[in-house]
Amino acid sequence: MKVINQHENIGSSGLIALVLASTVAASADVIRQTVSYPPETVAGWANIHFGGDDATGLSFEMTALGFETGGTMFLKVHPSQTTEVLLKDWGVLPLQAGDAVSLAPVMGQWGASGLESFVFSMSYTSFPESPPPGQGVGMPGYGSFMGVRFLSATDWHYGWVRFGPLDTSPAPGLGWPSLLEYAYETVPNTPILIPEPSARALFLSGCGLFCFYARRRTMG
Repeated sequence: MKVINQHENIGSSGLIALVLASTVAASADVIRQTVSYPPETVAGWANIHFGGDDATGLSFEMTALGFETGGTMFLKVHPSQTTEVLLKDWGVLPLQAGDAVSLAPVMGQWGASGLESFVFSMSYTSFPESPPPGQGVGMPGYGSFMGVRFLSATDWHYGWVRFGPLDTSPAPGLGWPSLLEYAYETVPNTPILIPEPSARALFLSGCGLFCFYARRRTMG
């Protein structure tokens, strides 16, 4: 089973995500980039380097807290010293299409640069009963986006990161959201609007959620 994580690889060895498979100008001032992974990857969380600059980026780490009958898995985000993430309490704030990412967000607050936070969490158990549903970005009932900003010289650039089912995953029933794409404004100090998903993205997301709930019913 391949789980791609550039901080650490779980269930794999020596695997690196194929980042920036596609780069498009979403508008005259917005750069939008997609991420792809090697075949048979179950889930992936590739590092992000905004504008190709290693100093302004995000990295991700999957960790687990286990006990005798189960446990909880957490995806953590590690911003660089010049990158911040939009938070709610101690976790990343899930955002939806139509939300704006800006200096003064309607919800949440900007976390300090370099402060790690949880993107999502999922429980697992050895009991026949299904575990509680996952929480956070990309989970059913939550938004699929997180808000980010990075500092270039003395100005902030705003952006978003989208999570969702990996359409090539051999085990979509696990329900682990992958990092699929991100975008950012090239004009400093300019808010960015999270776009509506494409018809293809909606179809893939629906397939992923169907497999996830079907698996939960089978386990129950």
